[in-house]
Amino acid sequence: DVFMVENSAKAENSSKRKSEKKQDDKEKASDEDLIEEDEFIVETILDKRAVKKGKFEYLVKWKNYNKPEDNTWEPANNIDGYKDIIQAFEKTLTERKENTSTNKVGGNVDKKGKSEARVGKGKQKSKKENKTEKEDVYIIESLIKKKGSKYFVKWENYSDELNTWEPAASIPHFIVKFYEDDPARLGLPAPVEPQVEVNPDEDDYEVEKIMDKRVAKKGKVEYLVKWKNFDDPVDYTWEPVDNLEDVKDMVAKFEKELEGKLFFQI
Repeated sequence: DVFMVENSAKAENSSKRKSEKKQDDKEKASDEDLIEEDEFIVETILDKRAVKKGKFEYLVKWKNYNKPEDNTWEPANNIDGYKDIIQAFEKTLTERKENTSTNKVGGNVDKKGKSEARVGKGKQKSKKENKTEKEDVYIIESLIKKKGSKYFVKWENYSDELNTWEPAASIPHFIVKFYEDDPARLGLPAPVEPQVEVNPDEDDYEVEKIMDKRVAKKGKVEYLVKWKNFDDPVDYTWEPVDNLEDVKDMVAKFEKELEGKLFFQI
């Protein structure tokens, strides 16, 4: 009986040692996993998106993981140890926004090319003016929805959190017309500006009449021009005084008439 008790005790101790060894191995493997998790290194940030409650996430490419499926969306606090990389990405995002140039907010964008073509004899714009114009323009990807006289605009190359409400008057007429003709088109891509056939024999467009006057940004004066053979008010364009050097007499006449109107109003 003593012999059997001793064997039973030995077996129990052996089983206990095996169990403890398995537990140690399990804890060791768990520690190794944690070490491996700590070895992930952010190589670069590829994109940014807004999630619930206005929080942002960044699309991260991890070092030594080159497959697109290995990239992951991470909240900012998960990569707060890489502030330099985040700041560099945000700077690139801002520069990309500033360098975008087509449909202009706050003006008749679709008239830009036509306006410059009509003043064939006019002076070329200075580099400073071109730079200012470049910073003020963005590409409309689509109109998402309408509320009163405003449209919710999706901008090309920008995430949805940068969508903005814009008055219809600041959106190119051909885009507004596309969606107003069929409201079911809201959310579809905006149409491309229709190409206007230009007669190669025509060097410039002729000013027929000056309709109105306004003061634009930085105190610059602009005149609303009606072009000869273009009777639709949609074709009228706002032109800076520098573009009307060839019709100074017409400008002076308009100013005189405007002064007379203001005098009688007083």
